[in-house]
Amino acid sequence: MRHHYSPGWRFFDWELKGVPLRLELGPKDLAKNQAVAVRRDIGGKENKIILSLTDVGAQVNELLTTIQKDMLERATAERDSHVIQVTEWKDFTGTLNKRNMILAPICSMKDVEVQIKAKSAQESQAQADERAPSMGAKCLCIPFDQPALAPGQKCLIYPDKDAEYWGLFGRSY
Repeated sequence: MRHHYSPGWRFFDWELKGVPLRLELGPKDLAKNQAVAVRRDIGGKENKIILSLTDVGAQVNELLTTIQKDMLERATAERDSHVIQVTEWKDFTGTLNKRNMILAPICSMKDVEVQIKAKSAQESQAQADERAPSMGAKCLCIPFDQPALAPGQKCLIYPDKDAEYWGLFGRSY
């Protein structure tokens, strides 16, 4: 039970390990046939939930499912807010330097990814801000869900070629 550590240290230790739910069970709780669950994915004191000991397993399972759903929704919304469509090269590096992922029209030339990485790295190094990342963009994927390409849409890096699909570009930090 690690009694030589304070309760605060023990709570924080499990929080660092990523355990999403803390269950509190003391003598008063046992007398009331209840336990207290605390969600760690949201802050504040309003996240304490009283659980009946008769069906605590089902309630914990339901809470964990809710926590997973809420965390996925928040992460998806955060990711989606940082995916920006860029159709012209002049906007590419600036958008990338703002820690965004870029959805860009590309063609199927073999060296499209290599050229985008090299050109974005070169432009990033030329910036005045020393703290800005200097690595180039890499193709993260070609999404299954493709937005419609505008008629006559050109490839981002080869303006003489027609774009065939959208590619998602970003940096690994």
